[in-house]
Amino acid sequence: MRLMKQQATQMDLFTTPAKRIDVDELLRIFLDESSLLESSAHTRRAYTYGVTIFLRWLLARGLTSLRDVTPSVVRSWRDELAHGSLVVASQRARLAAVKTFFRVIAERGLVAWDPALHVELPELPNETRDESPMIDARAVVEMIESARIGSRDRAVLELLYSSGIRGGELRSLTRNDVDLENRIVYVRCGKGGHSRIVPIGAAAVAAVRAFLASRPLAAGALLFGFSRKTLERIVHRASRSIGEQLAPHRLRHACATHLVQNGKPFEHVRIVLGHASAETTRIYVHP
Repeated sequence: MRLMKQQATQMDLFTTPAKRIDVDELLRIFLDESSLLESSAHTRRAYTYGVTIFLRWLLARGLTSLRDVTPSVVRSWRDELAHGSLVVASQRARLAAVKTFFRVIAERGLVAWDPALHVELPELPNETRDESPMIDARAVVEMIESARIGSRDRAVLELLYSSGIRGGELRSLTRNDVDLENRIVYVRCGKGGHSRIVPIGAAAVAAVRAFLASRPLAAGALLFGFSRKTLERIVHRASRSIGEQLAPHRLRHACATHLVQNGKPFEHVRIVLGHASAETTRIYVHP
């Protein structure tokens, strides 16, 4: 009975015209209902700020219920952002927060429909896209084979390239998260707090096996347990063997690009990378 009353109260917040939007309460419900509480403090702040700005914008225009929000209202807010002083990346971040907000509350049945579903993010200008020449698959293999590295660093490079996971996701992997028998990696808490299962190739499996043979780990122990700076040094040092100075994220781009070049469906690549939007995945797939 108490749960039914709580749900009814939440519905009032979202649908009753006479009820003034309570920004703090809506944010609390959003954070409770989504997986953002499991994500980083930076991500929570970014999403909270984006949604807060939007809700206050609604109130300033006399919209006192989320029932009044239509796609045209969300697009009007997007257009206002575009005519302000924010760079496109910041505009996209704020709109992405609002799109996530409506998706979450619509999935939970707190609104009848999602008015932001088909509202597109602002297009990134060409100069902000990553147009660096894409390293080809043979060069990645050469980099790993030519570099004078130990079993740990080889496992790091093979995993980054084979799975396309983010550097922070790799550093968070535990021994339990790598299933070598089934050739998969469990990303328990990716960007936005979302988990996913990522396939890995035979070379990555062999490299991780060799690393674990040299350094047995307890089930719950971190697989690598090093800092972001250490990860960057590993990739920089290895890439110098082929005359490059790559960042870890370049191997994520390479993974996405080479998967598409080898015939993998674009939707498969989006899921592997953990992107909510296909637009984001397109940035990672180079010609």
